[in-house]
Amino acid sequence: QLCSQNLATLWRSNAWGQLIDGHAHFKVRPECVQGFVQEKLGEAYQSNRLGRVSRDCLADKALVLYFEGKQRDEALLRALQQVYKQFGCEEGLGHFEVVYITAAESAEQFAACFRAMPWLTLPFTHALRREQLRHLFEVDPDDCAAVLLHMDGTTISREAKPLMALAHRLQSSIDEKRSESSYQKDLAKLIEKERKSLAQLEKRLQEGVVSRLGRVAKQLFAQLRAREVAEFLAEGGCPDKALHAELEAAAAA
Repeated sequence: QLCSQNLATLWRSNAWGQLIDGHAHFKVRPECVQGFVQEKLGEAYQSNRLGRVSRDCLADKALVLYFEGKQRDEALLRALQQVYKQFGCEEGLGHFEVVYITAAESAEQFAACFRAMPWLTLPFTHALRREQLRHLFEVDPDDCAAVLLHMDGTTISREAKPLMALAHRLQSSIDEKRSESSYQKDLAKLIEKERKSLAQLEKRLQEGVVSRLGRVAKQLFAQLRAREVAEFLAEGGCPDKALHAELEAAAAA
């Protein structure tokens, strides 16, 4: 009996070693993985923009499976909306698609949640598909989650939620920086425009108001001189009648 146990242990050890050494031969082929995942995803989908659609709309696209929990994760939702819009997925131009997997318990609750979403979803009546997908990717039904799938059906990440949140923060920072740069450029253009406007206003002032002030100053100076001459003559400061006449003529001029 001891000999049989030792032989069995030896056999198991050798079998395990052979399995580890030849693990590549036991891998699931990519086409099998793709077919299995597609089978779990099913054929029918629903869209607010396109209505009921088939699996053909997912051809050659990476997928983000958005699993809804009992409490909606607003940060994850904003991240998905930003990426979906930025890459033109709303117009069908993007190379990936989001599939919303609801946690709603009633059709009314599902409709209220999905109404504002631009991506695809599984029909509410396909509860078994949703349950199988949660089980396949080991998603806690209480928490929101995101699973990222390659276009061949292989899993890129089952923890895509923090990746989406990080991408959202980085993109928001980039957009804010671009906005600041654009604001600075607009401000510089406005300053340059105002500078040119002030230069034109200064030129008009030089040509108009300043020249008029110069003429008025000359007239005031002439009047002041005339008044001084008149006062001088009135005081009898010039006894010479001929000179007096010339001064009056100059004052009158």
